[in-house]
Amino acid sequence: MKSLKIQNSFIIIFCTIFTFSCSKKANDEEIAIIQVNSQQDIGSLKFGDTLIKHITFKNTSSNDLIIKKIESSCGCTLVNFKDSIVKPNSTSEIKVKFTPKIGNNGVITESVIIDANTNPNFTVIYLNGTVTD
Repeated sequence: MKSLKIQNSFIIIFCTIFTFSCSKKANDEEIAIIQVNSQQDIGSLKFGDTLIKHITFKNTSSNDLIIKKIESSCGCTLVNFKDSIVKPNSTSEIKVKFTPKIGNNGVITESVIIDANTNPNFTVIYLNGTVTD
């Protein structure tokens, strides 16, 4: 009976150590750092105009920057990016195409959201401008 308790204890200890050694804590995740100007001036546009802006950013960490997705705040802003993995101390670019919708008169702020292995996970870039008739 005593040897069975020792055997069960050994199995429990082994399973516990194995489980914790194989799991990766969120705090141990390899975090990257994006360096980007979060306020982008897009100037003044008229309805029907289309603006194409290239936003450069840099991975300033010693880990790979892994971009899961990049989205915009509305359908009037389309984003395209070429690198889903950006090596340490390297730069990459997001291509933004903005076409104002009718009703977006005046001062506007649209956003581009980068979901990556950063802390916090989301980096927001604001596109600030004016839309006129």
